[in-house]
Formats: sequence, C-alpha cells, structure tokens
Amino acid sequence: MKLSPLQLLHSQYTAISLFAREIPSPPADSPSACYPTASTESFITKIELGMPEGDEDPHHFMVSLAVSSEKELPDDFPYQFAVLLEGEFHIDHDGDLEDRRRLVVINGASMLFGVIREQLLSLTLRHKNGPLMLPSLDLRALGPKKKNDTPQTANTDEPKKVPQRKRKKPSADKGGEN
Repeated sequence: MKLSPLQLLHSQYTAISLFAREIPSPPADSPSACYPTASTESFITKIELGMPEGDEDPHHFMVSLAVSSEKELPDDFPYQFAVLLEGEFHIDHDGDLEDRRRLVVINGASMLFGVIREQLLSLTLRHKNGPLMLPSLDLRALGPKKKNDTPQTANTDEPKKVPQRKRKKPSADKGGEN
C-alpha cells in the first residue's frame, strides 16, 4: 500500500453550532431508523480553495468547507447546524496546476466532509433528537473542471491567494528531560 499524493497536514474548526429543534414525535408503532434521514436538500455546502501568494507552482493549498442546514427545514428535521472547517493540504503531483487544483478541491473537500460528518454524529449522540449522520456526497462536480470535461455545475472561480503560514517547531526545552 502506498500513500496518497494528497496529504492532509492540519485541520481546524473555525465555527461550529448545533441546535436541537422541536420536532413532532414519531408514532409509537412506526419503525424507527437508526439515524434521521438527511437529504442533500437539507443542507448547503460551500468550498473555497486557497493557494500561497507568489508561488507559481504551488503544492500547498488551504481548503475551507462550510456545511450548514437550510434555513427552511422540514418540520421533522431534528437539528439546525453550521460548521466551518479548514484544512491544509500538500499534494505530491507535478502535473498541470489545474489538475492539481481539481484533485485538491475534490479530494480535500471529501476528506473534510468526512471529518464534519463524524463530528456532527458525535455531537448529536447525546442530544434529545438522537444522532444525525449526514449522507455521503459525490463532490466531483464541485471542483474546477478538467480541460476536456463537458460543462457541469463546476466551481471554476479562481482560487483565493492566502499567505503562507509558518509552522511552529517544538521547543527542545519543553520535553521534561534534561
């Protein structure tokens, strides 16, 4: 087995909110599913791609993924939520920049969506309306389209330029050993 060319170096939540809604109780004789049904119409996703300023051939990218519930939810949808997660990625791919961007947007956002999905599931396990698991998504149509692709609802906006972040190195005197 080998490593993926796209590696998630770091992720961080910049916002997360969750509110249990008042929903009607299901009838006592109705079969209950393990998780409430969440369709793609129940929530909104927004993806942004950031590249380092001044780098003409970047291999480091930032992906920001926002997932939130719709403002007009069905009466039986149990939660109102909003999550914003950022991920720092490195891609070991020397091909065309557009191919690199496409791989980072689609696969990076997919990784981040899985993190958000699991976090919402964990947070709702002990809520009064029970656990919420978002459905799996196919994000291929959201990335910058390939040169030979037929037009779809692809996001072809230019990526945002973000300043490179310097990582702090651990201090040698914090280990407790002398």
